[in-house]
Amino acid sequence: MGYVRGEVTQGQTTIHVVDIESPPVLEGTPTTVSYIATDMAEVNALTIVSAGRDALGSSDILVSSAVPAAQSEEDVLNLGPGSDATVDVCDDESTVLVAMNGTGSQRAVRKLKIDDQQQLTDTGDSFQTSAPPQNVHCAPGSQAGIVVNALAKAQTFTTANMNVVDTQNLAAHGGGTASLGHSADFSSGGNAVYVVSSVGDFTGRGHLERFSFNPSTGALGSSTQTMIEPVTRTTVGLELVGVGPNDKTVYVTEWPDDRVLVLDATTLSQQNVISGSAINAPLSVNVVGK
Repeated sequence: MGYVRGEVTQGQTTIHVVDIESPPVLEGTPTTVSYIATDMAEVNALTIVSAGRDALGSSDILVSSAVPAAQSEEDVLNLGPGSDATVDVCDDESTVLVAMNGTGSQRAVRKLKIDDQQQLTDTGDSFQTSAPPQNVHCAPGSQAGIVVNALAKAQTFTTANMNVVDTQNLAAHGGGTASLGHSADFSSGGNAVYVVSSVGDFTGRGHLERFSFNPSTGALGSSTQTMIEPVTRTTVGLELVGVGPNDKTVYVTEWPDDRVLVLDATTLSQQNVISGSAINAPLSVNVVGK
């Protein structure tokens, strides 16, 4: 099973359960969350957390838990003013990371907790990002994470105290008028993280980088990179890269060419291309079975 964001109507967003067998089909009645959702993440097989913007004029960031099987929004937490929220849930199934844009202290990665009754709590732990965040990801083991931003930079951090460990210029940094970091994904053990960035002026190139990573300390190590098609747009909450379940392959969307690249996870050399009439301007990829 999987989840997909559906239509937005009167300031509310529907979230559908999808049976991912071939061909994929929508299952049952969608769940409605009470705001314009920009991202969502799975807590466990029954519960998801989503984040987005209040549609009632307050410009507040709302985060909620939901149980799609029951078509029920369980809890809603207001994080105050902000925009463009993205969310991830650590594999401890209790740590929720929310990256939100805004002015001053509003531009931050914040740590929430979710309990067995799907109730959300703001821990008060956070750090300010160096530029508007595009995506936040928790590493396997729940001890560290990474956030990529609109200046094509990545910041790694520890989740216990939300302290920044490393700040890294990505391959697209400084390459054009709108260089962007887009999204990242970790290997199953967390010893490598893959990051997509691009020069967003429609003439530059996109990049995929593989960094060695310490999932306990959040420290970045050596890197390898390869060129991909430029993304040339902001991609808040969209996953442009996914690591295969055996850590041997990496999948990267190339929306200008209507295809998904399949790369070797170590060398980043191209192994295959997924294309066809069903692949139309793909922007997000998620790998099942990691």
